[in-house]
Amino acid sequence: MNRILLALKCVWWACAFATACQASDIEVSITSDKRGYRVGDNISFTITYVNTSKNAKTILPQAESYPVDAFTVEKTDNKKPVEKLRPGETPSVVWEARARSAVTLKPGQKTTRKVMGEVRAQLPMWFEDSRQGLFIIFPASAVSLPQSGQYTIRAIFHSSPGHPVNRYLPPHSKLWRGDAISDPIIITID
Repeated sequence: MNRILLALKCVWWACAFATACQASDIEVSITSDKRGYRVGDNISFTITYVNTSKNAKTILPQAESYPVDAFTVEKTDNKKPVEKLRPGETPSVVWEARARSAVTLKPGQKTTRKVMGEVRAQLPMWFEDSRQGLFIIFPASAVSLPQSGQYTIRAIFHSSPGHPVNRYLPPHSKLWRGDAISDPIIITID
């Protein structure tokens, strides 16, 4: 039994170490167009990806199916994550077309992506959810905010080895594998 536990610990540490090494290859940061928003305001986030390694890395800036999955959002005062909403089924993605947005970054090179949303007091009809409250609506997804106040937001970037886009990239080209998370920004929503 002790050998099994020791083996599992070794595997866990090896995986954790490998992810940490890879995560340092790509640095992610996030900014917002303003510090404060009200219901009815548009909100714009800019996510920047920088290759901090010594080799070229191919990334897919929009690797997730839902824009809401590009972020972690939590209430600043109590650190509780907010509810992410994804109505219906996973959207159909044409991976061959998505592969055309893959970017190969040379060492020190960066690329950016904009994610747009709107602060609303109710969900759009296509959510088929009549609740009211405070929401940030993104294309095909949203976050439900428990109340007005300050929110801590981080950009998260995950690129898995089995990503479907890999099948449509040029020969000998593969997406960078790993996870990265940005430093936080704080915005106020009233």
